[in-house]
Amino acid sequence: MTTEVKEKEVNPVMGHNMDGVRILMGQVSKKVDEINEGLKKYDEFFGEEPTENQRKEILEKGYDYVLEKLKGKFPFPKATDKFNFDAMGIDPSELKTPLNHSANRFRSLEYAELNGVWVEMTEGNIEDIYSRYEVVANTNRQREALEFAKELSELFNRYKHIVAKLGFHNASLEGRQNVGKFLRVVSISKEGFVPSSKGIKNLRN
Repeated sequence: MTTEVKEKEVNPVMGHNMDGVRILMGQVSKKVDEINEGLKKYDEFFGEEPTENQRKEILEKGYDYVLEKLKGKFPFPKATDKFNFDAMGIDPSELKTPLNHSANRFRSLEYAELNGVWVEMTEGNIEDIYSRYEVVANTNRQREALEFAKELSELFNRYKHIVAKLGFHNASLEGRQNVGKFLRVVSISKEGFVPSSKGIKNLRN
């Protein structure tokens, strides 16, 4: 006996919630800058740029990494940290707050990662952000409207200057729906008309 496995219907993506994308990218970007600022202070203090593996350890341990690194160089291993730091003529305590802050921020970081020796939003991270804010056509009416809007966009874009000049894109359908609800103008001179995810999303069955 054969069992037929139905493929799961995938709702078509109409567009993205760009407000959500912009807000999240701004938040991630701010966090990335704060993390890298702490890492820069480490590099300036030691006058070196660590390897990627060392950077991972710094982001895992924060200021504890500095203490471990310096303790191996203490001239008086049995004396206190402060006594040794004074003997070495250094004061690493200025790194405590920025490095612990960087480590804490990195632990809760999403949509960015350590890329080499710096934390960055990679192309993959940006794609994930866009995926999070996808606007999909969930109902039959929305799917039909999306197909209609795609066909209408192609037609209008062939004659976009005439369409825009005469205002055809603001015409009504059977006196009820305004065509403009299904389309939006990106740029008359370039992309022209594209389906409006916001307008289509408001349609219900």
